[in-house]
Amino acid sequence: MSRTSDIADVRSIIEKYIEGSGSGNATLLRSIFYKDAVMMGAMGDERMLGTPEPFFKMIEDSPPLSDSDAEYMAEIVDIRVFGQAAIATLTEENFFGMGFIDSFHLVKIEGEWRITSKVFNRD
Repeated sequence: MSRTSDIADVRSIIEKYIEGSGSGNATLLRSIFYKDAVMMGAMGDERMLGTPEPFFKMIEDSPPLSDSDAEYMAEIVDIRVFGQAAIATLTEENFFGMGFIDSFHLVKIEGEWRITSKVFNRD
């Protein structure tokens, strides 16, 4: 595949992340993360490190952001592909009242792009 098509495929994965986050679809989110993915980041002074499972659970247990009066907004600000690896950066606003900058690391595994890690910072 060409770098252009790989960038489009990575963009599609991050767009699925946005869709799953906004609609409350944890099944969709689980489908784009690698089974051994990690998630780490900062929420103010608190540091978080582990699997994405608590994130999926929060999405499942919360009303969908699409049902909220506050409009959830997300923008892909950068995608870089390096052969079988990629990095994508996303900004989010009104994610349960918070803003985030997320950095995703993706790897092409058996021909499919999967998120292997997410690093985030709450604004």
